[in-house]
Amino acid sequence: MNPTYVRNNSLGICVSCLLMIAGTNAVASNPIVAAPPVRFVNDQAYSAGIACNLPPIPLTLIYFNLDKTHTGKINLSWKTAQEMNVSHFNIEKSTDGRKWAKVGTVKATGREGSIETYSYVDAGPVGDANYYRLAVVDDDASVDYSPVRLLTSGQENVIRIYPTLTNSNSTLYVEGISPEDALVELFGASGRAFEKVRMYSNTITLPGVPPGIYQVRISNVTTKTTACLQKIVVY
Repeated sequence: MNPTYVRNNSLGICVSCLLMIAGTNAVASNPIVAAPPVRFVNDQAYSAGIACNLPPIPLTLIYFNLDKTHTGKINLSWKTAQEMNVSHFNIEKSTDGRKWAKVGTVKATGREGSIETYSYVDAGPVGDANYYRLAVVDDDASVDYSPVRLLTSGQENVIRIYPTLTNSNSTLYVEGISPEDALVELFGASGRAFEKVRMYSNTITLPGVPPGIYQVRISNVTTKTTACLQKIVVY
């Protein structure tokens, strides 16, 4: 097979060679299209380079927790303050952090200025990993999202970052770690740090970096350990 080169690639990087460098997860064509921007609740990014520092929704999310019951069900609980024109909460679930489905709805109290506590029980968790988020629906039908939470079966998770062959300003997907626990750092081949940002969903947007080979490091902020180190190629 003849080597394949990307059109308009100013560095003339051989994609076939980069695929071998990046590993079997690399995808040279049909790149994943980034999901629409999502506004998060009261979360501030460490860096403006990766798109996470976005306007808050009209409430304060004090906490959003997951707990597994002795019967295998998953209990979701959250507390809010300063609700303004909030109609209800849709509970959305995913097994990979990318494809979401609504599994339930909880009506908001509608009391502005008070602190409210809510809960929902998911009786049908699927597989070893279940991601959850709250879709906050306002009275005017506008929708905003909470940070993503992950609950696992207790088995060791394999953390994945993909695609490993991509272009600048594209979206990377992360599986196997709860976003609330993850700190993402991007390093160049020389060791230069380009970005450092907390995760609040399972996607991160690469900044405008030149073509080359980079390392993405994901650290667990709870255990203060490196959870994943992945080489990626930007063309």
